[in-house]
Amino acid sequence: MKNLRNKVAIVTGAGSGLGKSIATLFSTHGVKVMAVDVNEESLKLLQQETSGAGGSIKIMRADMAIPGDIDSMIRATVDAFGTLDILVNNAGIMDDFAPVGAVTDTSWERVMRINVDGPMRAMRSALQIMLAKKSGVIINVASIGGLEGGRAGAAYTASKHALIGLTKNTGYMYGKSGIRCVAIAPGAMNTNIA
Repeated sequence: MKNLRNKVAIVTGAGSGLGKSIATLFSTHGVKVMAVDVNEESLKLLQQETSGAGGSIKIMRADMAIPGDIDSMIRATVDAFGTLDILVNNAGIMDDFAPVGAVTDTSWERVMRINVDGPMRAMRSALQIMLAKKSGVIINVASIGGLEGGRAGAAYTASKHALIGLTKNTGYMYGKSGIRCVAIAPGAMNTNIA
């Protein structure tokens, strides 16, 4: 990894799985991490496991489906560390593998709120900080389901396609301002998202 020491990152969905691994790895490379999740107990465990490892992890409970929580997450990070360099939109939920003919409005709306609306709002807030300093990195955790149509239900697949489109647009629109926006698209992983 390039020198990340003293960079400031937000990692959502950091209480377990891929988000926990990202937060832990960042911390071992000297990144100041705001680890965010809906599960406060998992965050406390992460903080205990990484204390004394040389990094700095602060924790915050926030729900990516709630706009006020997202605003608070950005403010708390800047209050704690002074800035924001890296935003990792990792928090996400699966659907029940329902095809479009069986998907309920409730399921569709919940998946979209967390998998698309939450990252968009976090990006929008983070960009205000990144544009002012003409640097920053946004990493969106999409899915192979966002590249191919047959990996999950209609809601999850559509949400990850939308996240990839949002990533491409943001990368294009802000690339000349010193901001990189990229997505990673993992396949199936043995984490609690399933």
